[in-house]
Amino acid sequence: MRLCRMCVICGMVAMVLSGCGEGGATIDARDPDHPETQGCSSPAVMCGNVCVELDARHWSSCGECASDYADLDGKASNGCEAYVGVSGACGENEVKCNGLCVVFSEMHWASCGVCEYGYEDADGVLENGCETAAGGCAGGGLKCDGACVDLEARHWLTCNVCVSGYEDMDGDPSNGCESEAAAPVGCETGHIRCNGVCVNVNEMHWSSCGVCAQSYEDVDGDASNGCEAAALECQQGEIICERTCVDLGALHWATCGVCADGYADGDGDASNGCEATDLPLGQCHTDKDCEGLLHVTGAVCQDGACVINACADGFADCDKDASNGCEVNGNKDFYHCGAKGLCGSVAEQGFRCKLGEQCADGVCKAVPAIVGCSDGTREGFIDLIRFNNLAACGGAWTVPGIHHNVPACGRQSGNTGANKAGTGCNLEDLCAEGWHVCLGRGDVMTRSDYGCNGILDGVNQNEPALFITRTSSRGSLLCDPDTVGVPLNMNDIFGCGNFGCYATGGDCDPLKLSSHNLCSALRNNCGCKRNGDGSVSCPGYGSGDSCYGGGVGHSLDYFAALNNKSYSPGWDCGNDQTGEQEARDIVKSLPDQQGGVMCCKDQCQADADCGVGLICRYHVCVECIRKADGSYEGCPAGKQCTQQHTCQ
Repeated sequence: MRLCRMCVICGMVAMVLSGCGEGGATIDARDPDHPETQGCSSPAVMCGNVCVELDARHWSSCGECASDYADLDGKASNGCEAYVGVSGACGENEVKCNGLCVVFSEMHWASCGVCEYGYEDADGVLENGCETAAGGCAGGGLKCDGACVDLEARHWLTCNVCVSGYEDMDGDPSNGCESEAAAPVGCETGHIRCNGVCVNVNEMHWSSCGVCAQSYEDVDGDASNGCEAAALECQQGEIICERTCVDLGALHWATCGVCADGYADGDGDASNGCEATDLPLGQCHTDKDCEGLLHVTGAVCQDGACVINACADGFADCDKDASNGCEVNGNKDFYHCGAKGLCGSVAEQGFRCKLGEQCADGVCKAVPAIVGCSDGTREGFIDLIRFNNLAACGGAWTVPGIHHNVPACGRQSGNTGANKAGTGCNLEDLCAEGWHVCLGRGDVMTRSDYGCNGILDGVNQNEPALFITRTSSRGSLLCDPDTVGVPLNMNDIFGCGNFGCYATGGDCDPLKLSSHNLCSALRNNCGCKRNGDGSVSCPGYGSGDSCYGGGVGHSLDYFAALNNKSYSPGWDCGNDQTGEQEARDIVKSLPDQQGGVMCCKDQCQADADCGVGLICRYHVCVECIRKADGSYEGCPAGKQCTQQHTCQ
C-alpha cells in the first residue's frame, strides 16, 4: 500500500501523514500495529508528530470527523468542534447550540458560545453571537482580561484555555500553554489532561478543557466541578438572572437586580423587582405613576409626563402643571371662582372676584360689612369695598412690643372699646376676631391691590397718624421679611400713614414710614414753623437724622405748626440706649390720636385652607416657618426654610 503525505496546517497542529498521490489510501491511525502510534500512550495516537486523543477532537482518524460531528471553523487544533447529530429542525449548515439553531460563521463562533479569532461578545447576549470585532487587537488577536493576545502564539483555544495537546506547566498565563503534552501520561481511558490534571470531560460536561458542553453551563464559577447545571432556555424578552428567567420590563430592571431609571426597590424584595417609582411628581413611565396626584381623578402618562384629564369635584387644573395636581379650589379661590375640571372657560379668561367680593361655594358674593377693628370702627382704609381684607384701627396698649400672636385683654381695647386706655392689652387686641395685626409688607400686599394708598381717605389728613405692622428691621431702616413665627430682629417698627420718618429701604414698600431710634421720629421736634403763606418749613429735616421726612412722613411739631396747636407724644419705645429694641419695648397711649395698627383679615385657619405645598401658620399660608430652636417645618426633605418662609 502506497503511503500518502498530507500537510494540514491549522492552528498549532501540523499533521504530516505519508505521501499523497493517485490511488493513495487513508491510514487508520488507530491500528496499534501501525508505526504512527509508536511513542504515544493509549488511547492517544500519533498524528503528524503530535500525540492526539482522537475522541477528544471527535476524530475517527487523524483529521477525519467522527459521526455526528463537523469541523466548521477549519481548525485542526480544536478538532471537529460542532455536534450536529441532533440538529432537529435546524436548516442546512445550522447547528443547535443551547437550544438555538445557529450558523457559526454568522455568529462568529469557533464553537458553541466561543468567539472566533478577532471577535468578542461585547453585550453579553448569547443570542446575537460575538457581534463586535475585538477593538484595538491587530492580526486576529483577541482581548483577554483587557489585553490583546495572539491565541495561537499562546496555544490557547480561547482566553486561558489550552488547546488539546498543550498544557500550562508554570501557571503563568502571560506565556500561555507553553509545554506540549506529548502523551497524557497517567490518564485513564476517557480522560484528557487539562492544565496538568487528568479529567473526565464527560463527567465535567466539557467539550474541551474548561469549555462547557452544549446545553450545560458553569453556574457557580468553580472549574473544579465542571459545568454542573443544564443551561436554561428562556422565552423571548427574558434573560437569565441567578438561574432564573426574568422579564426585565415587568420587574422594572435595567439589568439583573438593577432598577431602571425612575424606579426603586422600596421593599427590598427582589422577587417583585423595583416596585416603587422614584420619579418627581408629575413625571412617569406608565399611567400608574400618575396615580395619587392631589385632587386628580384621572391622568395618563405621555412622553414621560403626566397629563391630567379629570379633577375631583370642585377642583381645577389651571396652571397645567401635573406636579401640584388640580391646584385650584374653585369653591373659594378668589382668582378662579367657579373653575372646575380643566379650569373652565371663565378661569381661562382670567375671571376672578372683584374687590369687595369673596368666593363662596363657587360664586362671587359681596363681603359682609366686617369692619376688622375690635371696637367696630375703622380709623383708616374706611372704604369697605376696596379694603374688605385690610383695616387701620386706632387705639392704645400697655403690654410692650409688636410680636404678639394672641390678644391679651379679650379684644376690649380700641379708641371706642370697653378698655379704651388699653390697660393690660397688647396691639393684637385692636383687631377683630378673624383678623390679625398685619405681619409685614407681603401680608398687606396680598390683602389690597392699592398697597397703603387710601389709608387716610375720608379722614382728617392734617392730623398725625401712623398704623404699624409686625415688621422689624435688620438696621438702616431696611425691613425684615414678614414676621411669621419667631421674629428675626427687634429693631424699629414700620407702617403706613403720614407720621414718622421715611423708610428708605425699597424692601419695605408699601410700608413707607418708620419710628427711627427710640421712636424719635414720633416724639422729636425738628424746628418746624408755619410760614406766612400757611406752608410749614422744617429746617431740621436732613437725610441722616430722625427728622428726615423724605416727602412722606413728618415729625410731631410739623403738625403742631400746621394746625397751630401743641401735641403730646402718644408713642413710647422705651429707653434702651442701643436704639435696637423698639419692636420689643413699644407701647402707645392716647387711643384717639396718632394712629394704631394695620389689621389683615385671616387667610386660613388650617393647612387644608391653603394650596399644595403650603401650610397655615398665624392665619397666613406660607411654605414654611422657622421655630425658636432653629428648626423649621413645612419643607420637604432636602430643602431648607428661608427667612422669606419659602423652601429652597
